[in-house]
Amino acid sequence: MSSARHRKCEYLTAAEIAAIFAPLGTLPGDFTFMGVAEMSKSLNRAELLGNLGADPEIRTVGKDSRVATISVATTATWRDAKGDKQERTEWHRVILWDGLADVAEDYLHKGDRVYIDGEIQYRTYDDKEGITRYSTEIRASNLIMLSPAPATSENSRKTGADRGAARRTRKARGDNA
Repeated sequence: MSSARHRKCEYLTAAEIAAIFAPLGTLPGDFTFMGVAEMSKSLNRAELLGNLGADPEIRTVGKDSRVATISVATTATWRDAKGDKQERTEWHRVILWDGLADVAEDYLHKGDRVYIDGEIQYRTYDDKEGITRYSTEIRASNLIMLSPAPATSENSRKTGADRGAARRTRKARGDNA
């Protein structure tokens, strides 16, 4: 089958790419062109923009590592053939380590809006009955809190600074909670 739609894939050289971008102005100083052999052959990246379904679950792993698990809901909306609004919510398990776990503990609460950037990880484990279970998680590398900070008053929940101080006190005492 030969047609104009089916073309041979062609690779551009770094000089050809530079010539294409030259009219746009200067490129960022750290921008470099990689040859085909140097380029990554794959990418594992997930971006989520959603709301927390519950407060973060925090635990200590090993001697000094802390991990937070959060559940993030993302919702897609569309109109069906009849014009009725449809909605589908997906739930994502997100894992935050060390510094991000501390941020989650101090500032995140059920319902908060967050942006998460990370990689998808798959795990298998055997449950108490010996049945193999599968888990899909997002290991966060970046977290952006999008909800406004809660109003401060004596009746409001603890501020992040209060919780951070309490966490540092527990750590100094050697508590793992």
